[in-house]
Amino acid sequence: AGRSLAWLVLLAPAVILEFFREETDVRIAQCCCRRWKVGEMAAAGRRPFKFQEFAAHSGDVRCVSIGRKSCQVLATGGDDKKVNVWALGKPNALMSLSGHTSPVECVTFDVQEEVIVAGSTSGTIKLWDLDQAKSIRTLVGHRSDCLSVDYHPYGAFFASGSLDTNLKVWDIRRKACIQTYKGHGQGITCIRFSPDGKWVVSGGEDGLVKLWDLTAGKLLYEYQHDGPVTSLDLHPSELLLASGGMDRCVRFVDLEELKHIGSTPMDGAGAGVSRTMFSDDGRGVLSVSGDYVKVWSHEPSIELLDTTEAAWGHLGDMWRNASHQAVACSLNHSFVQVWALNLSALSPWAAAPG
Repeated sequence: AGRSLAWLVLLAPAVILEFFREETDVRIAQCCCRRWKVGEMAAAGRRPFKFQEFAAHSGDVRCVSIGRKSCQVLATGGDDKKVNVWALGKPNALMSLSGHTSPVECVTFDVQEEVIVAGSTSGTIKLWDLDQAKSIRTLVGHRSDCLSVDYHPYGAFFASGSLDTNLKVWDIRRKACIQTYKGHGQGITCIRFSPDGKWVVSGGEDGLVKLWDLTAGKLLYEYQHDGPVTSLDLHPSELLLASGGMDRCVRFVDLEELKHIGSTPMDGAGAGVSRTMFSDDGRGVLSVSGDYVKVWSHEPSIELLDTTEAAWGHLGDMWRNASHQAVACSLNHSFVQVWALNLSALSPWAAAPG
């Protein structure tokens, strides 16, 4: 196995992510050639703070993925057919990976941030070893755009979803697809493995969310959104699934009982839910709709806990870091903007006044 990106990240300028810590002294964060004072950052308060912006590709950026292990590295894919790898706080790419012959539609890291998987509009999937900065696999099987990929949490496997409506599970060592799941009526827009690696969940443009058993190779459960599914996340320690869609709501499913337990009220803002994410402690679910981030409880009932504005535009990815923040990346033509949202300022994590 190759080394992780940690040794490369150490070469990048320090990025201070404790933006909102209350201190009397002045601390400086160096991001994108501008120096920010903590007081200036704290003025953002409950809103996401943009701390980095850079030109990521020569053409439009189509996708971005945040490394889940460190939350300090990004991978972007673009119309220029390249995958670029970045460290937070460093304006230049750590590496640029070529080999695709069509635009890159989706990208993700493996769990250790040692391998990148990227799918293209031709349906071809490529894997790169980041230690060697070279392509190690080219996999062909989808008949149309590869729209989504997710890496298995333990084994050398990943899943891909395509406009051809098929969900495929690939064995990297065998260099082959080992399972194809059929049942979606339109393209598969998002995929997520369960934390224990036993299941995989797929969401599609047809509004269907499907739960597949990897051992038995069969469908366990499905339910419907009233519009394309845009986002999936699983509770970090409980058998609970949250899905967001263009129907402007988040739906919750108990995976132990295999039943739908409720939905958030339909967002009246007119924008679909572009992202759903459980907090690291599982106490809240963040949903992103248009220019707003909302925090929801799921037990004992589904309730809105907090709302904050977010002017980040088209959100590409969001994940949680060790400092109890949500790190988000938005896409604007050839540019990527990186944001931090201090979850400690929002309910239910905010300290009670007084």
